[in-house]
Amino acid sequence: MHAHEPHGIRAVRIRPGHVAVLVNVSACGLLVETHRRLLPGTSVELQMDSDTRQATIRGQITRCSVSAVRATSIAYRGAVAFDRQLPWFAADAEPATLQTGHRPALPEREDITRALV
Repeated sequence: MHAHEPHGIRAVRIRPGHVAVLVNVSACGLLVETHRRLLPGTSVELQMDSDTRQATIRGQITRCSVSAVRATSIAYRGAVAFDRQLPWFAADAEPATLQTGHRPALPEREDITRALV
């Protein structure tokens, strides 16, 4: 779900309290933009708030890149794969996904390098 869709998440913070802007979210992970660099491979704890509920969930940073460079700041866009599914969306996931722990947000990657002849 993208940030403008009706998932209800109004605030995301990366512990110890760094504000992040939600770009998109699913039961298995999210993409955020922040002014703090996120180091791929590290564990993070996210605090998310909606109008009716709060959640704290742990995950792994899977990637991070610079998304904007300004005269006074740099913005980073980082992806987080949750250690467990976000309960707000777990009912929407397929039952096999919940049982096996398969993460559809992390598809198998193809080798994009083509052989030169």
